[in-house]
Amino acid sequence: MSYKLYKIDKQINITGFYTAFESYYSSDYTFEGEAHDFWEIMYIKKGRTRVSADERIYELGEGEMIFHKPMEFHKFVKLGDEDLNFFIFSFSVKGSGMKQFENAVLELSHEQKYAFSDIIYFVREHEKATYKVRTVSHLEDENSADFLAILKNMLELFFMRDLKNTAKEIKSLSTSEALIFKKAVKMMHSEVSQNLSAEDFARSCNVSLSYLKKIFAKHAGIGIHEYFLNLKISEATKLLKDGHTVTETAEMLAFSSQNYFSTTYKRMTGTSPNKVK
Repeated sequence: MSYKLYKIDKQINITGFYTAFESYYSSDYTFEGEAHDFWEIMYIKKGRTRVSADERIYELGEGEMIFHKPMEFHKFVKLGDEDLNFFIFSFSVKGSGMKQFENAVLELSHEQKYAFSDIIYFVREHEKATYKVRTVSHLEDENSADFLAILKNMLELFFMRDLKNTAKEIKSLSTSEALIFKKAVKMMHSEVSQNLSAEDFARSCNVSLSYLKKIFAKHAGIGIHEYFLNLKISEATKLLKDGHTVTETAEMLAFSSQNYFSTTYKRMTGTSPNKVK
């Protein structure tokens, strides 16, 4: 008998975890936002939250999940009087299969919520056993390798079970404020190589500067200029990793000088641009 080998092309291959934690908030809370070069998912177990992901804004509740792709600036704020309870995973991953989850915001089916609850339970039990509570990045006991390997397999299987096509897609908000915010952020992305002011964005959106500042304070938690700088720094990281020099990157993103770029980059990332690989 002859045998034929069927090779496996793994579409989703989680290569490491940064965090896996559950949080509770009973009072008003605002997470000021961040962008990082790895994936993150946020699953709402209880309560409601408003989440911004680049130019998109969502209001999410129980059983709903948002995927944040690498270098996507995201932020959330607790809504209403009910306690907010959510679970977050952040991880590095290889494979073309994650492409389908870019900009994905999903309402899970009953079966999918049940499956994800198994994953949460698995993490909770490990935390109890090791007295660790927030991040898997600091697990140091002898069982950590087994724990992470099982967690990897559970999440990969969860993603690959036709999750994107069977869960209900949630649309972003389309209020007047949300649409203005979306227009301003989309302009920032398209003009990231330009030296534009907050006034330029307000003028493009046909609103007053004070009104646009109010919208960014509400939906981004930071000012217009600071948000634009965040996008420039995210783009700078990509350029540096692609092999561009610090000088080239500063010029390509319209910074007034290499020194100003380096100072800004280190202030916002904690790392010198010379050390980015």
